[in-house]
Amino acid sequence: MMSSPSSLFSGALVRRLVGSHKLHVASRAVARILFPCREARFLFVFGCQRSGTTLLKNLIGLDPFVNDAGEYGAQWFLQAPYGTPEYLRARPFDELEAGRRGERSRLILVKPLHDTQRIPEFLEAYPESPVLFAFRQFEGVVRSHLSYYTTGRGKRYGTHGHDPFTYVGGILASAPPTWKNENHTPEHAAQLDQLWPLAKTEADVYALYWLSRNRLYFDMGVEDTVALIHYEKLLESPGESLEQLSRQIRHRIPSRNALILTEPETDAKKNPLEIHPEIREACVALEIRLAGAAARWRERLSRS
Repeated sequence: MMSSPSSLFSGALVRRLVGSHKLHVASRAVARILFPCREARFLFVFGCQRSGTTLLKNLIGLDPFVNDAGEYGAQWFLQAPYGTPEYLRARPFDELEAGRRGERSRLILVKPLHDTQRIPEFLEAYPESPVLFAFRQFEGVVRSHLSYYTTGRGKRYGTHGHDPFTYVGGILASAPPTWKNENHTPEHAAQLDQLWPLAKTEADVYALYWLSRNRLYFDMGVEDTVALIHYEKLLESPGESLEQLSRQIRHRIPSRNALILTEPETDAKKNPLEIHPEIREACVALEIRLAGAAARWRERLSRS
């Protein structure tokens, strides 16, 4: 049944109001004044870029009791130029702690994706702070990278001129030390060294980037501590997903936040990308493992 123009308009209006940054800033300011928190907790969101981490951040960050600090603010992140080793790295823990002590929101949502390989350090520094790891099916991430970096969008976001082979090549052990090859296990490094010569296209190298960043979840041994959030499942059942997220972060996320979501175009309906068979095989194997771990987390949170 087709929706009426008035219902479509009202739905769009409600979605716009719920997602309004100005309204969120105002409601957060009111919440800080009326219900100040003296012991704020961090909420860390990690994962591979282009995996739905921003959507996850927005769904939680629209809450007036959450300070959505994102991944850029000078109070929480080093202000290094794009392309340098410290770009978008979280500030040292003592500086993060100084900011936390002055916070009056209940949660400070921080998304240090360039520090995903350091999750155990964050868990040790902030054992009471929830940590989430978002993952998305690898072809969706590859498509998103191709769109983000190799089209006109690059000019808008300041990444124009990005060379995929140079950028992703930083995951190799032989590359100069950076966040991309930091804390890799010997097995991790060996797998990348074996597959890298097979990468001949931009899709190949972005698939290897997905592989490298997502296998960190298992290499770091954080499966029992860090909730794995499946991007596709989040889109399929946002209401249920928000209920589960609320249990994980120990804070009720308003169900209305799901109104910012629109009907997704699933990657499964698109033609498969041309990716080297051995690279694809490695990605599929890891994707299956991640999907299983995410399903176990959903079941665990549904019972809690």
